[in-house]
Amino acid sequence: MFTNVSVPGGGTTIISFLTAVSAVGFDGIYSINKLAFELYDKNNVLLDSSLTAPKNYNIIAPGTLSGFFGLSTGLNNISTVKIHMPTKENLGNLYLDNVIYQTVEKVPEPTSITLLGMGALGFRSITS
Repeated sequence: MFTNVSVPGGGTTIISFLTAVSAVGFDGIYSINKLAFELYDKNNVLLDSSLTAPKNYNIIAPGTLSGFFGLSTGLNNISTVKIHMPTKENLGNLYLDNVIYQTVEKVPEPTSITLLGMGALGFRSITS
């Protein structure tokens, strides 16, 4: 779950997460200006970014576009998302909806002893 969605000074929307996630996406409706979508880790290091207008868009009203944006790092390391329009001082009419996020589940790895034991049992069954 995210802890906070804020728009300091109207220039950047910031979404902060309680625990790190691996992917974030949202539906956005905004003016034709390009939209910057940036992912940061807990130390505020930029992990990934996208500067784009949506490729599959619908024109809602003259001068307005909509589409889905999403980025993934494949690891549970995203702590903050920043969304802004580099060519404008404030976001104006930016609407976000259906914000989604996911985490990558840890897969337990078998220990070396277990693998060695299974190999020995397999070898024993072949030679018997």
